[in-house]
Amino acid sequence: MKIFKVLKSNKKGFSLVELIVTMAITSVVIGILATVVYQGSRISRKQNAVATLANEAQQINGMLEEAIMEAKVIDGYTSDSTVYKALIFTGEVNEDGTDWNTDTGTERIIIIYDNYIYILSEYTNLTLASVTESYVTSLSDGYKLTENLDIISITVDDTKQLVTFAYTLANDEADKSITLEVKARNTLDICSITAE
Repeated sequence: MKIFKVLKSNKKGFSLVELIVTMAITSVVIGILATVVYQGSRISRKQNAVATLANEAQQINGMLEEAIMEAKVIDGYTSDSTVYKALIFTGEVNEDGTDWNTDTGTERIIIIYDNYIYILSEYTNLTLASVTESYVTSLSDGYKLTENLDIISITVDDTKQLVTFAYTLANDEADKSITLEVKARNTLDICSITAE
């Protein structure tokens, strides 16, 4: 008859307390890592939003500088009734109001409506009253500089022939304030922006 010996193992399992402590430590470490990853992605989104607005501001500044610097006339109107509107003509309009007086190719119409800025190179018979939401949404995207305009003020110093645009661009993540001063290269016959 054979005798079976049962070998006793010295292996111990983990106790319930050890498992609970390990899970608690792991949960804390995972929580800290998740917070760091979330904060990092939030900072990255904000930096991307700021960079996008900076690029947009650079494009807007370039187009506004070009339009104002080459202007022969700066004649504009602003209204702040329900939405902010502005029209700035950088060329002289003929007497019957159908075209530029002298078309040198540098004349522009700057249209500001609520959150939008457009620049038109061809003459369009516009009044401040005709600048409506349906009008600006009918314009081609090729004329649109931004739809992220938040605040704008336009001032004209006719003695120095200097136009100052102070504006803020804003999107869901960030905002950027810009002040642009542009001095006209030409002597301007008309240099005014009238509030209506």
